[in-house]
Amino acid sequence: MRPVSLQTNLGIHVVWSGLHSTFSQYSSRLAWAYMLSGQGYKPHEASIAPD
Repeated sequence: MRPVSLQTNLGIHVVWSGLHSTFSQYSSRLAWAYMLSGQGYKPHEASIAPD
C-alpha cells in the first residue's frame, strides 16, 4: 500500500465520520422535533398556550 493512498483513505474516513456525526446530530434533532410536534408541541408556537 502506498503512503499517499493510505493518507487519502484516512482523510476520507475523517471527513466522512465528521459528516456522519453532524448528520446524525441533525437527524436526531429533527426526529425529536417531529416527535414533539406529534404530541401537539410546535416550536414556533412555544409562546402560545396549548388548547
